[in-house]
Amino acid sequence: MTVKILEKNNLKMITIPENILKHVGLSSGGLVEVTDDGYHIILTPIDEEFTESEWKKLGMLKKEKGKVFQNKKSFIKGLKGLMKK
Repeated sequence: MTVKILEKNNLKMITIPENILKHVGLSSGGLVEVTDDGYHIILTPIDEEFTESEWKKLGMLKKEKGKVFQNKKSFIKGLKGLMKK
């Protein structure tokens, strides 16, 4: 399959056909690692480190004052509480 490289706002873009995206488990907004081997451009799907919801929770945690736990049991209890937020 041949696709044309387009330019928009100084960005070079290509369109990846929907059937190829589905085949490799990608959709709009998915992340890929871009590398080359000297002859080919290689796009490798990568898993997002966190979901959108998890990023929001991390952002909220960043704003909160830190907490020091006295032992492992209270630390685990604190983690479980954070997961419920």
